[in-house]
Amino acid sequence: MRSVTLDAGEVLYREGEDSDSVYYVETGEVSVSVHKNGKSTILAKRGPSDLIGEMGVIRTSPRSATITAIKESTFVKIPAGLWASRRYRHEAAHAALRPACGK
Repeated sequence: MRSVTLDAGEVLYREGEDSDSVYYVETGEVSVSVHKNGKSTILAKRGPSDLIGEMGVIRTSPRSATITAIKESTFVKIPAGLWASRRYRHEAAHAALRPACGK
């Protein structure tokens, strides 16, 4: 695992790229967008404690969206092999859900 920092406007990954990792958003905010017929559409925004990129890793399919930093953002990059291990998924899910549970 390693830390990744992006400035506003920088792209974390692009739609169609290999799904080689999952990202845990530590700080900041990103947009999730898709490109169709030459037009970009923002589907969602994600922020601290969110996981992004997990569906492509689980499905072993290319990235389904482009992730762009809205403001300076930091992430923990989790390699696909590590994410796939049962133990890590359980620990990561627990850590991601803890803030939502108020603990």
